[in-house]
Amino acid sequence: MQFAKGGSYLETRPAYQNAVRAQQAKEAQRQVKVIESDQRRALWQDMKDQADKEERERKERIANFLVRYERGEHTSSKSIITAVAISHGFTHADIVGRSRKQKVVAARQEAVVAVNKKYPLKSLPELGRLFDRDHTTILHFLRKAGVR
Repeated sequence: MQFAKGGSYLETRPAYQNAVRAQQAKEAQRQVKVIESDQRRALWQDMKDQADKEERERKERIANFLVRYERGEHTSSKSIITAVAISHGFTHADIVGRSRKQKVVAARQEAVVAVNKKYPLKSLPELGRLFDRDHTTILHFLRKAGVR
């Protein structure tokens, strides 16, 4: 019997050598997974940082928009509706949409009153078209708010 230099008879057997190679391959795969995991973690953190930055910028734009609204700088009906929607945590689409949830309806009513205050000569049908509502619904909002 021949022994490998510095090794035992077992180490010379092909089955043992194959098992060692398989174990080394598994270890290499594990190291690759660790590296990939670290890369995924770094990528995830980068994405999260970017999302946080975009969220901060969005909040800043909203704050600036609301400041301009409070100063009376908005000139279009749509921008007034959007400002009221943002101040209530909704979108323009929510305000002119079909939802009958109490909070959305309250924001919608405030938007109707704000547009009517800025444009008192707009007719009820014109206001209704802005909000995708019948003119009687607009009249109800204004009466409920004590405007008409």
